[in-house]
Amino acid sequence: MFRARRNLARVLPASWLLMVASGYAPLAASEILDVTLTIGEDSAVVREMRRFDLVPGEQDIYLEHIPAEADLSSLIIRTRRIPVDLLHWERMDRTETHALPVDDDALALTPSGVIRRPDTRQGTGPVRCRINFPIGGARSLEIVYRTRGLNWASHYQVYIRGEPDGLDERVALDLTGFVRIDNRTSRSFTNALVRLVGADPRRPREPPRQPGFLLLADSPITDLWKTPRFDYPPEFGYRLPRRANISSHTKTEVHFIQSHRIPSSRLYVMDSQHVPLSITGTFLPLQQYLVFDNTAANRLGWTLPPGPVEVFHGVTRRTVLPAGFLPHTAINREIRIDLGPTPDVRGMRRVRERTGVEHGFYEEVYRLAIESERPGRIAVEINERPPTGLSWNVQRASMEYEVERRRIRMRPELSGPETREIDLRLRFHQPTL
Repeated sequence: MFRARRNLARVLPASWLLMVASGYAPLAASEILDVTLTIGEDSAVVREMRRFDLVPGEQDIYLEHIPAEADLSSLIIRTRRIPVDLLHWERMDRTETHALPVDDDALALTPSGVIRRPDTRQGTGPVRCRINFPIGGARSLEIVYRTRGLNWASHYQVYIRGEPDGLDERVALDLTGFVRIDNRTSRSFTNALVRLVGADPRRPREPPRQPGFLLLADSPITDLWKTPRFDYPPEFGYRLPRRANISSHTKTEVHFIQSHRIPSSRLYVMDSQHVPLSITGTFLPLQQYLVFDNTAANRLGWTLPPGPVEVFHGVTRRTVLPAGFLPHTAINREIRIDLGPTPDVRGMRRVRERTGVEHGFYEEVYRLAIESERPGRIAVEINERPPTGLSWNVQRASMEYEVERRRIRMRPELSGPETREIDLRLRFHQPTL
């Protein structure tokens, strides 16, 4: 103890001389008031509210706890109604601080003027920013920057209550939701408000492009072999309902949904994308969904991110069903958990009749058939999209329908084991010059 005091007495006079000689100004006192993370695909935007004791005019402020993975070219410093001019920034290196060669209890001078041991674990120090601010005093500044090394993925668990035979069309279920945040940065975030940004992971990604002279934009015939423009899937934003602590170099699992006894029902969907037109009249399995509402009455009411679903029959996890998928679902919308194809309900599509071209159009009659082996009454949804790019309209249908986004939607109900056939006459219009 006495030895440390003697060392400190020797260090203090020299430390102040070193600070003046190196041009360091005293550190403006700062305090992190709030942290917001907007996490995307392998990156995040960090927004912090920090409180500083400022003086009028140009001055240096030091930002501690900026991770080494941060992109400092994206750094923004601002406050309400009063502009902040960011004149210059640079990263300080703790391993190259003005160390004083004393004994084993050696202390070092940091740019803030604090006497302490060199922090060799960090490898990097604070970010020194030269700003111009017209007013002095205690002020809250908003610090915004982008960093690499953060990613997220959501997943769910569903427990279907009832008997494990799976014959009930109306069931009650328990839904649990998790978000796994992978933080590969050198910083831990405490009590952070987390927002997530991302697209449906099932949508195709942009194909890799090979570099070379054929990709040059100024080549007159480059459009003959260049990869066509990729249509990026839409991204959505999600806000976690509670704050989270996200540790450095760990995967943190945040529990954000827990709802019990949600009334749900089964729905069987025949989509023309999964059931192509058949020449031989072959029946194919329909997609089975668990359907319920994303409402506050069901103890939900958040915009839900997409993710895989583990499905169990019974709260004791006695029977594990095939994995499902929950798509992006807005508030007060219908949630559909895709359970994959079911062998008990099958569908078939084929062209029954076609007329010749007359006066710029022709007509086709489609036969849609649904075959059920379920013992009770089932609900079916048909999404029919003709396999052509021509404009069309419905001339006649053997049951009620609606047209939405160039899809014909029907909702028949089958009572017990039976086969239902539906005829649909469409008129296709030929393009004219």
